[in-house]
Order: sequence, then structure tokens, then C-alpha cells
Amino acid sequence: PTLLKQNRQLIIKYNQQLKKAKKLSNSLHEQLEIIRNDYLTSNGEESEAKAKLAIKYLKQFWQI
Repeated sequence: PTLLKQNRQLIIKYNQQLKKAKKLSNSLHEQLEIIRNDYLTSNGEESEAKAKLAIKYLKQFWQI
């Protein structure tokens, strides 16, 4: 019974982490879509500045 309880707790914990990861992934996808759309509608000078900001944002995200 103890091993079953431990396994159940591990599965619950794993599922919670999986839900958090999925939310984070969805959030990142939405933000990247916004950045992409904004970048596509900008002119040459704006594009370069926005590309730098996007790269900076992504570097910060991967350090989380």
C-alpha cells in the first residue's frame, strides 16, 4: 500500500508539472506570435530594433 501511495503522489506531482509546462509553452507561443506579427508589419529600421528586442526577450526566457 505504501508504494501505491507513493506512486500515486508522484503521478499527481508529475501531472501538475506537466500542466504548468503546458501553460508556459502556450504563453510563450502567444507572445512569440505577437512579436512575429509586430515584426512583419514594421519597416526596415523598426524591424532591426524589434529583432534585437525579440532576441533579448528569448534569451531572458531561456534563463528562467
